[in-house]
Amino acid sequence: MPKRPVSVLVMTDDKNTRRGLMDLFADARFRASCSNDVLAMQTLLNCRHFDLLILDAKLRCRECCALCHLVRTISNLVIVLVVESHDDPVILVGLNAGADAYVLRNDRPIDMLARLQCVLRRAMGTLIVPVDMQPMRFAGWRVDPRNRLLLDPKGTTVSLTAAEFDLLVALARNAGTVVSRKQLLASTFFGVARPVERSIDVHIARLRAKIETDPRAPALIKTVRLGGYLLAVPVDPEQ
Repeated sequence: MPKRPVSVLVMTDDKNTRRGLMDLFADARFRASCSNDVLAMQTLLNCRHFDLLILDAKLRCRECCALCHLVRTISNLVIVLVVESHDDPVILVGLNAGADAYVLRNDRPIDMLARLQCVLRRAMGTLIVPVDMQPMRFAGWRVDPRNRLLLDPKGTTVSLTAAEFDLLVALARNAGTVVSRKQLLASTFFGVARPVERSIDVHIARLRAKIETDPRAPALIKTVRLGGYLLAVPVDPEQ
């Protein structure tokens, strides 16, 4: 975790949810702000740095989707949905729109905080991972795990969410090998928030939209029926 206090923005219009989350973050010594207005939320995101956005998914699916899209136009902070159950239909809608993970509303506070802290550590790249952090190149792209950067063949930085970056690194480290959804879930930071395996497909679709010439006919990230995904081009460590 960063030495500075974690900065959290809570977006909800439910008084009980707001009170519970603000108490939780106060006890954890997070710097927490709260909003129930979209314009106010956007202003806060434009003028202040936040590590995490907690988005209450009591909103209708369409509103939740719109908020995720809005946030993704101005920030790559981690977005975590608060949902009622693991099969809540808003989960896939929110993930497809840019959310990274979800937690359950009825989780014990200590469990919710632990999962959020794990999500943040992975997103900020502060977990100690016993793997090679050497940059890699494939098809003109350069991925730098240590600094969590992706450069396109022209050398331009491509913005990825933490979940998308984790997936790309996992696939690059296993290039030419089928990686199952369960394995990909275990390798990504959003796995600590207990999402369903099918959420991998949503994140893969978003990743393809950013790195494939034609996401509808992907040449880099291939789907293997009943298997998972593989990166179908050679990957070379940077010399």
